[in-house]
Formats: sequence, C-alpha cells, structure tokens
Amino acid sequence: MKRKTLNLWLITALVAMILCCVGLVLSFRCTSSGKTIKELTARAEAGDAQAQLKLGAHYYWGENVPTNYKKAVYWWKKSAASGVSMAQYVLGVCYGRGNGIRKDKRKAVELYRKAAEANIAPAQRELGIAYLMGTDGVPKSAEKTFYWLKRAALQGDACAQTGFGLCYEDGRGISINYTTAMKWYLKAAKQGDSDALICLGQLYLKGHGVKKDAEKAEKYYQLAAEKGNYWGITQLGKCYHNGWDVKEDKSKAIKLLRQAAKNGYQEAQYFLGIYYSLGTDKTKDINSAIKW
Repeated sequence: MKRKTLNLWLITALVAMILCCVGLVLSFRCTSSGKTIKELTARAEAGDAQAQLKLGAHYYWGENVPTNYKKAVYWWKKSAASGVSMAQYVLGVCYGRGNGIRKDKRKAVELYRKAAEANIAPAQRELGIAYLMGTDGVPKSAEKTFYWLKRAALQGDACAQTGFGLCYEDGRGISINYTTAMKWYLKAAKQGDSDALICLGQLYLKGHGVKKDAEKAEKYYQLAAEKGNYWGITQLGKCYHNGWDVKEDKSKAIKLLRQAAKNGYQEAQYFLGIYYSLGTDKTKDINSAIKW
C-alpha cells in the first residue's frame, strides 16, 4: 500500500530545518582572553553596540564566561535597540526559542523581519520558514516563503538553499522544477548540509528529474547519517518495510532501522519495535520489540 505523499516528506524536511538551522552568530564565537572580556564589557557598558553584540555572544555560548542566556539577551537587546541588524536577528532567535526570555513568536518574527530587510541571511531564512508554517503575526504564504528563502539562499545560507530547493521540488511559490531543486540541494550539500543530502536521496527514491534508483538514494541517506542525521535511512527503512517507492524487503528495513536506532534516533527505535512485534517468522522478535 502506497502512502507518504511528496508534500508530507517535504514538510517534514522543512520542519527539521527549523530545529537544526539555528545559525546563531557563529562568526562571533570568540576565543577572547579574560582580559579581553573585561575590555569588551567596558566598551559594552559605555554604549558600544558592536561590543554589546559580541559580549552577548560570549554569554550565549559560554566562552570565557559562564553560559547565561539572560545576560546574552540583556546585551543583545541594547545592541538591537541601537539598530545592529545581527543583534536583532539573534534576539529574535531567543524570543522564538525562549532562551533567556519568555517565548514570544510574534516578537521573534518582528525582529527577524527587521534583520531580514537589512539583508541578514539567517533572518531571511527564519522569516521564510515562518511564512511556510504560519505563526503568530505571519499568515502562510508560499510566495513569501519562496521570496525570503531565495534571498537567503543567494547569500550562501546552506539551510536556506535546501529550503529553496524544496520550494522548486514541491512547487511552493514557483512552478515545479526538479532540475533546479537538485542544483540548490547540491550547493547546500557542498557546504555540509545533511538535509540537502537527504533531499538528493529523495529525488532518486522518487525518480524526480532523475532515473529512479534506490541504491543512489541510500548512498545519500548514508552520507547524511555520517553527519548524524538519521532521518533519511529511517524513512528508507519504513519504505522497504511497506513497499513504498521500492520493492518490499523486510530484512533490509530492519537493517536500516537498526542502524538509526543504535545511534539513538527515537523514530527508528519506535518503528523498529513495532516491526519486530508484527514481523514475519524471520523478523518477528518480541524480546527485541520490547527492547526498542
């Protein structure tokens, strides 16, 4: 029995982007000495907005000072109030995730928009995803999802490039074009984005724009797994178990799910337990079902 429409695969992948692509000011992850922190603090207290931004990053990441989200928010608020666009973005992330401040998605979107309009790529990505999902203050809009992901993708944001490719694969705000989708997935994959590798595998699994090839699909899923992303091999395992897009192969399904489950991937553990409990004479194993 066939199921798992393309849209469901793509929505799941984009939701994963929300969780994985935080992109918090990596360029400000400083290795300053204690003396430099004192100097940075003095500058921040004197009203230097860039120093406030960097000091907030130190507190957020816990580098040369104890991790303290509230202090990070304190300094980022000051920097954002002075008009520093990156500070507006990272403060939005804190509001969106409830780090150091009460979660407020409406406020997060407001800050993302300010930073996005100032051409901060990760803020553009977050705003695009907000329009995809529909959240406080932002109605769903395929066209605006496409617009903001495109702006971030063109600046080289890997997660946005994957999302932009998904727009082409699913026809969100643009006509479906699998060739263009693959182009953006490859760009993101070259930057190490594991979701892009999964999307490339999906193209081969579905035969979208390329010849259907389950072996090539698994190759990309395994590359993603090497980066700690087990979503792809878990879905492929479910496909082999149920005969979705591939020839049914219960043993192959169990092998793939065990690989992901042993690495702590909970969805794989859950389905592995179910498949062991409902398996055939060769795969049924109640003890293993209980274990997983």
